[in-house]
Amino acid sequence: METNLNIEQITPELVWTVRHEVLYPDLGIEAVKLEDDFIGTHFGAFTDNKLAGVVSVYEDGDKLLFRKFSVRGEFQNKKIGSQLMEYILNHAKSLEKTAIWCNARASALYFYKKFGFVPNGKTFTKNGINFMTIEKEI
Repeated sequence: METNLNIEQITPELVWTVRHEVLYPDLGIEAVKLEDDFIGTHFGAFTDNKLAGVVSVYEDGDKLLFRKFSVRGEFQNKKIGSQLMEYILNHAKSLEKTAIWCNARASALYFYKKFGFVPNGKTFTKNGINFMTIEKEI
């Protein structure tokens, strides 16, 4: 079931609340704030005026980096993440980027593969979570 969404640019402060709730609920709010948050662009997916998911994007030369892609638990499995991903892929195209990439949780690789992302072989562990660098050519 696809949910009707309104995706718009939002402030870092709104992003932090969702990042904290979804990605690192056991850590303090400071753990979800990124040094580059005030130079990045942040998008929020709203359904029924509720912030369901967020993603932050940063220009990285001819590529676009996305970080902290997250959808609140109550909104998962409703295609919100897929719609948000399509949105940032189109955003990367509109900026004429050659690729889009991120350091993804290894547990989410199946999701990213649906969109054509491939691992580049770089892996690491942070806060007990396994990550891998993935990329998709535009």
